[in-house]
Amino acid sequence: MKLRDKFVAVADVNPVLAAKSSPASVDFRIGQYNDIAEATERVLLDGVAVGIAGGAWPTEYAREVEERFLASDRVADRADGVPGREIGATQFGKRAAAYACKSAGVQAELDRILGGYNGLYRNQIRTIANRLQLRGYRLRPAIVDGEAITPVRLVNWTDTAQDKYVLRPHDDFAQTRFDPAFEVSEIQLVAALNIYPRSVRTAGQLAVSTWRPDDSDRESRGITETGYPYSDADFEAHPRVIVPLDSGDAVAARTQHVHCVLRGDGNVANRLLVNTFFGIRGKEILMWA
Repeated sequence: MKLRDKFVAVADVNPVLAAKSSPASVDFRIGQYNDIAEATERVLLDGVAVGIAGGAWPTEYAREVEERFLASDRVADRADGVPGREIGATQFGKRAAAYACKSAGVQAELDRILGGYNGLYRNQIRTIANRLQLRGYRLRPAIVDGEAITPVRLVNWTDTAQDKYVLRPHDDFAQTRFDPAFEVSEIQLVAALNIYPRSVRTAGQLAVSTWRPDDSDRESRGITETGYPYSDADFEAHPRVIVPLDSGDAVAARTQHVHCVLRGDGNVANRLLVNTFFGIRGKEILMWA
C-alpha cells in the first residue's frame, strides 16, 4: 500500500500498515496503543515507525501544564530560528557543554510546570523505564561532565508565515553527530516522544516520511551536521503519513525518518507540545531534548 499523503486518523490506525518507497527506505509501520509507555517501547524496540497514544494526558493535567507554561517568566523565543516560544534547552546546534549549561538553568521551572516527581509526565517516564528494563534496556538521561541533562522541553508555535510548513522537513539523527564528544553521538537509533497539551487536528499536523536518509544523502545536500532542512522536492518524492493530533494525544516516532510539521489551516498559534528524544546506545537508551 502506498502512503503518499495518507491521512492517519488517531482513532482509526492500521497497526500493520507497511510500505517501501525506494532502496533507501525501510518497512514503515504505524500503531495505535493504549498509553505512552507502550507506544514508546514499540517504536524503540519493535520496528514501529509511528506509535500513537490518543488521550494520553487527561484534560485537567494538560490544562494545568498549559496554564503554567503561559504564566511562566522563563518562556523565550526558540533558539533555533523556528518561529515559536519555548522553555527548555535543545541539543540542536550546540556543543555538549553549552547545552548542559542551558539545560541546568531551566530544570527547576520545567519540573514545576510538569508537576514534579509525582506529576503525570515523570510517572509516565518511569513507566517507560520499567517496560524497557523488562526488555533488557536501561533508560537514563544523557550525561555531560557527570551531570544529567534535563530531557524535556515545551514548545509553543507562533508561526504567522504563509509557508505550508510550520517546521520544515528534517531528520533528527544528523544533529546527534554535531559534537562527537557528547555521548548521544554514539546512538544507533533516534526517536522522539511528543505530547500535546493543546492541539487541533486541522493544523500543526506531524507528517512523517517513509524515507530514512543516510550520511551520503545529507552530505549531498550540505546538511551533514543538522539534517535540516530537506527540500519540498525531497519530502514530496516519498510516501508519508499525516498524523492529526488532539489536545492530550501523544505520538512516538522514529525521527531518523524525514518529518515536518504542516501548517494546515493555519490555526497553530496556541499549539503546545512537550518534547523528549530517545536514542539507543548498546543496551542503554538515552534521553535528551
